[in-house]
Amino acid sequence: MDLEKVTDLDALAVYHKAIVIDGEVEGFLLAIPSGRNYVNENYSWFSSRYEQFHYIDRIVVSSSCYGKGLGSALYSDLFSFSKSRVNTIACEYNLEPLNTASKALHLKYGFTEVGRHFVSNEKLVSLQVKET
Repeated sequence: MDLEKVTDLDALAVYHKAIVIDGEVEGFLLAIPSGRNYVNENYSWFSSRYEQFHYIDRIVVSSSCYGKGLGSALYSDLFSFSKSRVNTIACEYNLEPLNTASKALHLKYGFTEVGRHFVSNEKLVSLQVKET
């Protein structure tokens, strides 16, 4: 993803947090609220079914920081931020090809699968929600 795409997503986001270690961005999370004009198959799926939500569009952790709890820290902070604002956090992870780290993170935080679909007929995703 290039800087222009990240900047566009950041402008849509209600929540944007980065973890910086020794001057380097080692992880970040962007969540987009319901009601935005965002062209994205997964976001559109949630928009057609949920009135209010925060959609986790991007969570990125550098490979050098895998297993150090950065993803968990970002999720915990998002849940605190969202609790008084919306009842639902929405996201997806890849089933085909399977993203095992993402699956484990979502299971850990009690997300529930509410649907599946193919994105651009290329990859199968599990559509997940968690009540705040």
